[in-house]
Amino acid sequence: LIEDLHIPRDDPGAAHLAGMRSLAAIPHFDHGVAMDMAFYLSGQPGGFDRDRLAEMMLLGSLFGQAVWDSIRIGELSQSERDLRNQYEIIARVSNIVMNQAMTLKDHSAELEDRVKQRTLELAEAHLDTIYMLAIASEAKDEDTGQHIRRIQRSAREIALKLGMPA
Repeated sequence: LIEDLHIPRDDPGAAHLAGMRSLAAIPHFDHGVAMDMAFYLSGQPGGFDRDRLAEMMLLGSLFGQAVWDSIRIGELSQSERDLRNQYEIIARVSNIVMNQAMTLKDHSAELEDRVKQRTLELAEAHLDTIYMLAIASEAKDEDTGQHIRRIQRSAREIALKLGMPA
């Protein structure tokens, strides 16, 4: 408590403190820890009653606590908004990843169908080649043609006995 305040003219705060004659510096405590300090000014020398200093400290601490609580509420509100925004971003990214996975699955199924189709076409081309060679060999030599037919019948009977389709 400064009851007769004199500010030198060269003091950087002199312009802001012009006309002030007494000062009370009241610390703000949070659970016993000094958080900051409020300065109360009066234009009267001895503008603050020493007997009421304890009340001023109590009111100052309550005021300081209210200020800090409002700051914390603001910070918590901002944190909640930030978390909500991050959740929305994660949800969007998750949806994008899921959609891409489904697209990839569909594309994979399409490629599998193409491979099956090409494999069937290749198998048919091999069979056509074998038949063409058989026809060509029959045209050249009747014994070779008959031999190929016998091998075909034998292979067919064996396959059927093994349970293979016709």
